[in-house]
Amino acid sequence: MIRLHGVLLGGLTTLLFSSCVNTEKAGTSKNSMNCLPMQVQAEVPQSAKPPVVRMAKVVDNCLHAQVIYSACDRVDWKLYWDQKMMKSYPPQVSLFLVTEDSSRCGTPHVEDIYYDLSTFAEPTFGGQVWIHLKGYDHRLKWQSKKEANQTDDG
Repeated sequence: MIRLHGVLLGGLTTLLFSSCVNTEKAGTSKNSMNCLPMQVQAEVPQSAKPPVVRMAKVVDNCLHAQVIYSACDRVDWKLYWDQKMMKSYPPQVSLFLVTEDSSRCGTPHVEDIYYDLSTFAEPTFGGQVWIHLKGYDHRLKWQSKKEANQTDDG
């Protein structure tokens, strides 16, 4: 019985550690920049209060955005993609920051948020995507590391 528990415990430990490694590689867990997963679904919920996006940039497979909003306390934001692509090369997509918070306290908050963009690494996108982030006036370019290396080398 003790030997069986040791085998089970060892197996569970291996499973837990390998699961953490695999999710980190897939980009679905938080990384050192707190890169959260992007929500991919056809229907994007309406945000109670859309943020003002002060700054946005793409770093590796992460979207880094600095948002300004009013609320009683810090709110949780989710980044959504509605699975639509504009026909162009590279393809273009629209992303939406959404919160369910509807408090009306008026306390200003400035927050840096990070989201995983590795969804765009699929072959469908050809290694590059122009991103239109609702609430931000500039488009952002995401490209795979492979595509970036080909561009840099000539």
